Amino acid sequence: MLSVFRGLQRRAKAPARGGDFATDQLQRGALAPRARLGRDHRGHATVKTDLYRLVYYSRNTVMGLEEEVRTTVDQILATSQRNNAAAGVTGALMFTDGLFAQVLEGQQAAIETVFERIQLDDQHSEVRLLSFGPTDVRVFPT
Repeated sequence: MLSVFRGLQRRAKAPARGGDFATDQLQRGALAPRARLGRDHRGHATVKTDLYRLVYYSRNTVMGLEEEVRTTVDQILATSQRNNAAAGVTGALMFTDGLFAQVLEGQQAAIETVFERIQLDDQHSEVRLLSFGPTDVRVFPT
């Protein structure tokens, strides 16, 4: 599972139309709201941002028949989407064979609040942080 998420964190290639990646992403609105363009020591465009990405996995503690588990996971997803949208957090949630894996993107404080709520949730056990750090671009903008 870890290798799947490593692939998500690779930087995208420069846009085909010849512009630099940072400028293109800022113009498309894919960067954090307070993103600022800058230049590195070689003169290449860079982005300074308050955007963070967190990746974790956990064990699902929900037990029952397949349909009951599916209904509970659907409810978890709906609640997560509502809470995360209110906090300005985007991402993706995977559920398979009793495991959750999730990517969260947003402001550092919002990500930390969401992750703390996940760690305290009885529906998760053995929560393992895979990565957490600043990022230039949202992989999951909505």
